[in-house]
Amino acid sequence: MGGLVLFFGLFFAIGFGILGFGVHSMHMAKKAEHWPTVPGQITSSDFVVSSDDDGTSYRTKLSYTYNANGRDYTNKKIAFGYAGSSSQKFHRDIYDALPVNSQVAVRYDPANPERAVLSFGIHQSIMFLMLFGATWTLFTAGMAAMFWLSGQGVGGLVENMIIFSRG
Repeated sequence: MGGLVLFFGLFFAIGFGILGFGVHSMHMAKKAEHWPTVPGQITSSDFVVSSDDDGTSYRTKLSYTYNANGRDYTNKKIAFGYAGSSSQKFHRDIYDALPVNSQVAVRYDPANPERAVLSFGIHQSIMFLMLFGATWTLFTAGMAAMFWLSGQGVGGLVENMIIFSRG
């Protein structure tokens, strides 16, 4: 029994971790909508392809500079929640939109100007995190419930029978 609790506890922790990251990303992406903007410039831009036994994933990796409150900063975050995935077109479109030397609007956190993004709001990566995290957690809950039910025995089934005589 203890092994099953540990097993399902690990899967619940993963699901809640993914959901927590999604919720945090969503919160910050909405918050960034109201941050001040300053001009910035893309200083590097790469289209990253990673392959392993699970397949191929893609992402855009870039850096940009901006000046906030009289101080120069460099950042790499495109958007809160942005991450690589198997959707080559999605990431290629981002890469194509942001070549080196592009002039962009940078949104920065006035309380912490080092924190900045190029895009705000809910996007595909955040939606994926939320849907995947919810699906993972619900599937884990369903499997845990099935294991729990399988250990309950005949319970109410036999108790709710009227048996006149046993042979």
